[in-house]
Amino acid sequence: MNTWRRNLIGRVVQISVAAIVLATLMNGCRGNYGDLNTTTGSTRADFLSSGRTQSFFTAIQVDPKSEDSAGPQFVIAEDLDGDGLLDLVSAWNQSQPVQIHLQRRSDSGAIRFETVTLAGNIPVVSVAGLAVTDFDQDGRMDIAVLIKETLLIGAGCLGSASPDGDSLLNKGVILMYFGPDDPQQTNQALAWQDRDVKSSFLLGTKGASAPPEEHGFTTMAVGDMDLDGDMDIVVAWNPACSESPGVLLFTNDGSGSVRRGDWTVSPIADPFQCPPPCPTRELRPN
Repeated sequence: MNTWRRNLIGRVVQISVAAIVLATLMNGCRGNYGDLNTTTGSTRADFLSSGRTQSFFTAIQVDPKSEDSAGPQFVIAEDLDGDGLLDLVSAWNQSQPVQIHLQRRSDSGAIRFETVTLAGNIPVVSVAGLAVTDFDQDGRMDIAVLIKETLLIGAGCLGSASPDGDSLLNKGVILMYFGPDDPQQTNQALAWQDRDVKSSFLLGTKGASAPPEEHGFTTMAVGDMDLDGDMDIVVAWNPACSESPGVLLFTNDGSGSVRRGDWTVSPIADPFQCPPPCPTRELRPN
């Protein structure tokens, strides 16, 4: 038999087998999702009652079902208590801005979460970022929350005078929570120590109906920016000051400074802006 005929027959067989398998899956292995939302009497249960979803994943309610607030805005997975299981940290638009959800396992392997709410001394209207890392280098996870609006009076600018009428502007700040010395106390809210980053209490622009990415603090990232072995903080800021919108670097000056809330802040230079007169550069083709 010619080679092209053998190849043709082989390809036809492959296509036929694939069609039979596909038909079998469509007719005999189709998922039944009819009971995802069921009604018992006058009560309609959602999919969390059974945990079933239209996927291979099982849904688990992490935060308490009685929770009634603006809802979580950010969530990060990290092992907070050192037990080898990933826990969750969520940030909320409320005066108790952080919840930690510690993963627990039953003897049979069933997953549940123990939720602890972390409060602070700062009123919180809205949050703009969340980070979890070891900021003070004591081997335990800490939490940083970027707060867009605190309602506090006294926020300022970097190098310019604060504008009048700051009650109409966003008063943002970075709020830290330092992990307990004893990992066994991770589920005790009072064992977490809160401290605001003093240099981050800054005024931002504000709009009544504009999206959150357009005013004040908008996002946050962490990393060892100066390569000195500890974690620094970078935020995006739309100021209500003479400064141009840009990126701010909060430098970690060591464990003691971090614990006191003393961070050095400096704007990251915008390569597309320069004070006049700007030097010009002639562009030449390669």
